[in-house]
Amino acid sequence: MITIENLTKKQQAICDILWTLDSKDQVIAFIASLPKADKADAVGLYHLMIIESLDQNMDIEDLSLAKQVIDKVK
Repeated sequence: MITIENLTKKQQAICDILWTLDSKDQVIAFIASLPKADKADAVGLYHLMIIESLDQNMDIEDLSLAKQVIDKVK
């Protein structure tokens, strides 16, 4: 589970809704339904959620594959 700190109550609510959506189409429809002022927040939060998810799933400590590729290119 990802954790994003220092969000307003409205941002928390948007993230909670985004988290429940199952497809890109649902995300697009949800964001389109928001007032203009909230759309930019929702898009930014969505991207932040994606980045946080990727960060949690990547093991930055294990760079052995990257080192192998670099060694082949040298």
